[in-house]
Amino acid sequence: MKLYKGQESALGSFFMGGKVMLKKVLKKIEKLNADKIKFIDEQSKIQKKINDIEIEIKDYTAIKRDYEKIEKKFTELTKPKEVTKDE
Repeated sequence: MKLYKGQESALGSFFMGGKVMLKKVLKKIEKLNADKIKFIDEQSKIQKKINDIEIEIKDYTAIKRDYEKIEKKFTELTKPKEVTKDE
């Protein structure tokens, strides 16, 4: 296929514009990947905080459960026993 002078110039401009466009696309991809990595890092830090809080909740729940058992036992031991006529 034979190209005339004007066509060669237009075709060259098209491909040069394409290179610029490709550079912009590649730059955008790099920026998005960097943002993704940043958000994944933030997500893992937040997840660690959540895990730490869950562990602390479990510890306090165990303390509460133990306290309730002790309180129940104390109430049972200190409650006066009813004396029946047979005794």
